[in-house]
Amino acid sequence: HNPEALSSQPANPAGGGDFSHNHRRVSRRSSLKGSSSAPRHFRRHSLTFADEVDVATITPAPELADKESLWFEEKEYNKIMKKLNKIVERTQGGEGRRYCTRGLEKYIESDNTDTRRHAAWDAVLDEQYYQNESGTEIYDDNAVSQSYQVVCEESRAEATVRALQDEKAVAEYLAETRRYCRRMSM
Repeated sequence: HNPEALSSQPANPAGGGDFSHNHRRVSRRSSLKGSSSAPRHFRRHSLTFADEVDVATITPAPELADKESLWFEEKEYNKIMKKLNKIVERTQGGEGRRYCTRGLEKYIESDNTDTRRHAAWDAVLDEQYYQNESGTEIYDDNAVSQSYQVVCEESRAEATVRALQDEKAVAEYLAETRRYCRRMSM
């Protein structure tokens, strides 16, 4: 049986038989960059603009979950949310140094988060509108990307700083854990 061959037919439900006559060769290629000597071809898709804008409302993921399917009960969930709100209130009141607020940025800086999100949407929509109004049939995805990147630069920089802080905190935690384990093993 050839390990590089994949069956083009479903397995025999009776459980027996060799289906090697149904196999076809499939070329295997690593997904690592530069691992293939074959040239890569990128197909560019065309895009046109609709005359009318259709906006769809998407339900946030937390609202999709059935409360009974959660790992905790409603009483526990409410207790968690109450604690989260207290931490956010205390942090905004200047007591933030006592609490680890990692992951709570969207609650602590909710106005700023919403403002940035809307600015990013506006940048993309404005660029798309400009391209549509220019009358050309060519969609410049690089211009849309550039508009988005300019607006998101501050958020990207802040995320990089947080990631570096997380990296440092994990390194300190691991070093402390290793020291503790060495002490305990002696």
